[in-house]
Amino acid sequence: MYSDSESVRFPFVGVVEAPAYVATALGLASGSAVIKRQRLISGNGGPIELSTSWFDAALAESAPRLLEAERLRGGTVRYLADVLSIRSAYARDQVCARQASAEECQALALAEPTPALVYWLTAYDSNDRAVQFDEAVYPPERWAFRQEYPVIF
Repeated sequence: MYSDSESVRFPFVGVVEAPAYVATALGLASGSAVIKRQRLISGNGGPIELSTSWFDAALAESAPRLLEAERLRGGTVRYLADVLSIRSAYARDQVCARQASAEECQALALAEPTPALVYWLTAYDSNDRAVQFDEAVYPPERWAFRQEYPVIF
């Protein structure tokens, strides 16, 4: 999600053939059709995140707003819960650093080559089926993340 002080633009929303890592994350066969919702989030005068949400294309007919290039209030997880009663039970995160792709460098106004932080989040339903796969790419100056949590002994 993003704050009200940040702006969002949708460079691409549509159905595409799933890249191999996306098909794997969603538990789909290689080459399956998926919905791709790509967002460019900007704030403080420039781009700060390129974020893409991926869904099984089979959801397109019953959840058509996934194919609209606009913000879904409450997010896509809430939208799927509202229209399809699909409830996310848990999520799994994975974080890595890698070279930003040419498309990512262009969207984030970065020189090539540039390292980027990549954050993957996969949301699962109570039957352990992947519901949504998100990929967020951050430029180097946005790499600092802060988390607070209790430590129990």
